[in-house]
Amino acid sequence: ESEESFQRENSRKLRNLANSRQKNGTANNNNKNNNQSSKTGSNNFGGTGNELWYPGGEVNFIRTMIKESSKYKHQCLWFTSLVSRKEHIPMIEDMLYDNNHLKLTKVVEMGQGQKTVSIVVWSFMDWEEHLQWSTRRRWGGDSESMP
Repeated sequence: ESEESFQRENSRKLRNLANSRQKNGTANNNNKNNNQSSKTGSNNFGGTGNELWYPGGEVNFIRTMIKESSKYKHQCLWFTSLVSRKEHIPMIEDMLYDNNHLKLTKVVEMGQGQKTVSIVVWSFMDWEEHLQWSTRRRWGGDSESMP
């Protein structure tokens, strides 16, 4: 992904939001922030370049996270990443399932209105190790409370 592709996607989102507001009659021309952001083409979210895109895109970012998380497998119970594009889920699931060191994985789908996102969750510990981890830290260790 690049800054150019980010800007294209951001412009598309802003156009779709404006069209949706017009269609639903919820456009508010008195709101200075709405008018300012549509005039300037500002982002509908914030961050610096290296926070908003990653070389190779979202799938490569998560691939790198999975690989790097193995360095901390004894220090962290769960690892997570937000997945914004539904079409990336099958590739990410394949990466998770192909990693023989991962013992627990899950994809959690969330949505509000028309916007849906997913969270991928993985752990290098099995349920028994989760219980031991929880007990050592006096977290309760109730396996039913785990995803």
